[in-house]
Amino acid sequence: HWSFLPVRPARIAQLLASEAPPEEGGLDPEARQQLSHAASSWDAVAAAFRAKEHRPIETKNSRTGQTFQKWAVFAPLQSKQPGSEAGTCEMVKLGMPMDTEDD
Repeated sequence: HWSFLPVRPARIAQLLASEAPPEEGGLDPEARQQLSHAASSWDAVAAAFRAKEHRPIETKNSRTGQTFQKWAVFAPLQSKQPGSEAGTCEMVKLGMPMDTEDD
């Protein structure tokens, strides 16, 4: 599945370094803009993954009401909202809850 493909920052830099026009295999302007944004954000993304935390959570079957203890991964999301304190962040859940901490 495409969502499990690795991100290679060095490859993004190589693509951005190419000046070839789209008709010669280069990037179209929208793709260049998206890759530029990804490249400039990569340090923040990598820092968030390094700061991730595994936490126990409780999930609930909406049909039966039965509760389960699972594990989830949380990472800090730096706030850039107007009026928010500089350096404040909230923790956001990444992916689906797992049965064990090691999953």
